[in-house]
Amino acid sequence: MEISDGVHRIEVRLGRRKLYLYLYTGDVNVLLDTGIANTPAAELARYMSEIGMQLNEITLALNTHCDADHFGGNSELKKLSPRTVLTAHQFDRSQIESPENTMNLRYLQFEREHGIALPDNVKAELRSMMGEPTPLDLLVNGGEEIRIDDKRRLKVLHTPGHSKGHISLYDRRDRAIYIGDAVLWKYIPASDGRPALPPSYLYPDEYVSSIRMLMEMRPNRIYTAHFDEMLGDEADRFLQESLQFVSELENVIVEVHKEAGEPLTLKRIIEEVYARYRLWPEEAKWDLAYPVSGHVDLMVSKGLLKAVMRDGVPAWVLN
Repeated sequence: MEISDGVHRIEVRLGRRKLYLYLYTGDVNVLLDTGIANTPAAELARYMSEIGMQLNEITLALNTHCDADHFGGNSELKKLSPRTVLTAHQFDRSQIESPENTMNLRYLQFEREHGIALPDNVKAELRSMMGEPTPLDLLVNGGEEIRIDDKRRLKVLHTPGHSKGHISLYDRRDRAIYIGDAVLWKYIPASDGRPALPPSYLYPDEYVSSIRMLMEMRPNRIYTAHFDEMLGDEADRFLQESLQFVSELENVIVEVHKEAGEPLTLKRIIEEVYARYRLWPEEAKWDLAYPVSGHVDLMVSKGLLKAVMRDGVPAWVLN
């Protein structure tokens, strides 16, 4: 659907969740995220046909970050539109260009040391979502401007936290920010609005800095990859409550350690955190490994926790 003059939101089904891509049209046509492997040939091509356009009219495709549902369509898009310039932040390059790196460094990172493994069918599904290895054509750092036409320019924002190289776009004309997964509230919703996944940020300090930067911009509108449009006060609350969740989760991790009085493995911390919140589905419990491990690493660096070994597995105690 057209959400502003020349700006389109394209809804893609992603299992039980929604996925939104964004297309900015003008003198140049810019796509924000490419979806999963079959998205360009399916939903994207169909939508563009409905508005009288073709895939090969996409000038630039930006990946917000290195998750399968955000760069997985790169390979297919490049085959169907060879002149489209694939773009992402340099910090996420190694994973976006290599699905194997993404699997090992992002999705399987807790398996070897912590025994938190994805089921084989989930691994296979994730790998199939990413298509073939595809090089990026252009790297950004944040701060660049993209001229769509005389009326609209987009500023690239570096918004790390969910990944090291996450980027967002700021549209000055509408005072709108397009943030991908840069901010994830208390949960990522299913298509019916109920909780599907916990917020999967990995770097709490950078995540907080990104949220604060976006708050200072005082946007009129926020558009994300998995939430519906947020306007005015609702956008402010979304950012504020996302910030509050980070502080609350760190406090819960401290409480868990105080009550335990013994070294806790990542698995044990997650189980205790999950039991206190009971906000997300049982099958999503282990996705808490992302924010919990991020907080634990940060708390070690701040001297709040000390890393030890327990039965050959990394664990932590209060300092």
